[in-house]
Amino acid sequence: MDQNLLKISWREAATGGLWLGLALCGVSVLAYLGRMHVSLSWMSSLLNFLLLAGFILFYGRRMSLFCEPQEYSFGQSFGFSLKMMMFAGVIAGLGQFILQTYIDPQYYRDLIEEALLNSGFNQQEVDLALTAIIDQRSPFMMIISGAMSMILYGGLIGLAVAAFLRRPALPPSDNTSPSETDKDPSDETRANS
Repeated sequence: MDQNLLKISWREAATGGLWLGLALCGVSVLAYLGRMHVSLSWMSSLLNFLLLAGFILFYGRRMSLFCEPQEYSFGQSFGFSLKMMMFAGVIAGLGQFILQTYIDPQYYRDLIEEALLNSGFNQQEVDLALTAIIDQRSPFMMIISGAMSMILYGGLIGLAVAAFLRRPALPPSDNTSPSETDKDPSDETRANS
């Protein structure tokens, strides 16, 4: 991949990741606002999946067009989706940190406590885990964990999408520029006047 194409690849991955990360933050806010409706809890997972698949497909196809007429391989497509997931994970992780730290920390603390108690932990172990998980979290760790989880989850989707986006190099076209003898002489007289 040449330098110009590499720059375009990173730019497109950053752009797609930014918009995907913001969309995922929006889904998180909607899921938080709709937390009273247990019957709709599956909808945020479905929206996340559709957003990931849609953004990977859309921006992967754009990147494929930038590569024309060269080959766009499975590896290039998959690598591009991983780069985009890294950027999206940073934005989504930062959004989760803001939501869990500043918007409603008690809700997320209660959610984690309930999940740990349902898993068979006793109250002392739950309190110890909450101290480690909730009270000592940092934005850096939330961003890193968001990026890593997005790379893993989005990477699985990216594998499937990359199989559809790969394509061989396009054959060279026969669009040669017209020679000087093929030009219409009336065009030259119009240009001179």
